[in-house]
Amino acid sequence: VALADAEFIQPHLKSRLINDKEYGFRHALVRDAAYGLLMPGDLTTGHRLAGEFLIEAGEYDDAMIAEHFERSGDQRRAATYYSRAASDGLARGNYAGALRQVERGLACQPHGEVLGQLSSVESYVLLVLDRYERMGEVTGVALQELKAGSLGWCRAIFPAFFIAINHQDAARIGELVSLLLSTEPDPEARA
Repeated sequence: VALADAEFIQPHLKSRLINDKEYGFRHALVRDAAYGLLMPGDLTTGHRLAGEFLIEAGEYDDAMIAEHFERSGDQRRAATYYSRAASDGLARGNYAGALRQVERGLACQPHGEVLGQLSSVESYVLLVLDRYERMGEVTGVALQELKAGSLGWCRAIFPAFFIAINHQDAARIGELVSLLLSTEPDPEARA
């Protein structure tokens, strides 16, 4: 039986995969039943392979790729793709969506640059949404984890200024001004 002839799956009207047909389950209950037939190790392997396939196929939905890696147990790769999805949401002005991706990425317990990127997006979104409760903490993480002058670092410096000005912390303002003046922004950050 060909995939298209099966009773439980159907071709999508449009495929996001270049030169490839895309299929899906006809109903979520069918999908859940099919998943229930698989052993946990098979699910883990299947999600890892799905994530890798989507990358190779040119999938543009980083959140979808991240979810596959998260389900496969690869928290490091999941956090990386959630970070990309958060940055994309921010660039499109989808602040609530960007925060959702940040939360999902942080749940993967990232370190280093990925943690810095997630924190950078979160700090900027919190500034835009006038939600200051965590802004100081996440701004500090972003500035610490990211290379000075990178896009994420430059994005986080503005909330840092806001916090310093709001607290009337002249010493911190001077420190940030000095840091900013001595930093050459990356080409990506200049754009």
